[in-house]
Amino acid sequence: MENKDKENEYQEHITGKLRQIERKQDVNEEWINIKNVILESANEKVGEQRKERNRDWYDEECQIAMKEKNDARKKCLNKETQKNREEYEEKRKIATKLCRRKKREMWNKKTEEIKGANIKKNVRKFYKKLKK
Repeated sequence: MENKDKENEYQEHITGKLRQIERKQDVNEEWINIKNVILESANEKVGEQRKERNRDWYDEECQIAMKEKNDARKKCLNKETQKNREEYEEKRKIATKLCRRKKREMWNKKTEEIKGANIKKNVRKFYKKLKK
């Protein structure tokens, strides 16, 4: 029911905005106007959904390490000195180790869950987790 309400609200918003814009003679300009109205309405009414590919292991700690590494890289690119280069390599090493450790922990945890389902003879859960 909620999705239907959002859908109707989205459609009404697009219709209202399309009525407000002026018609163009050029097809390309008209298309650009329609495209902008649709994108703006989608952002306002539906919102943006982010892909969370690495949500199992990529947390705030990883984000901070990656940001520090990227900042050190920018600093190194702007002024390439031995000190900046060493600092960047150190930050890169730290970020890589951290992310690798988090991934390994996530996979170990998933493996233990699968083993636990197998030991408990929970076949449905076992195959569901195995397939995932």
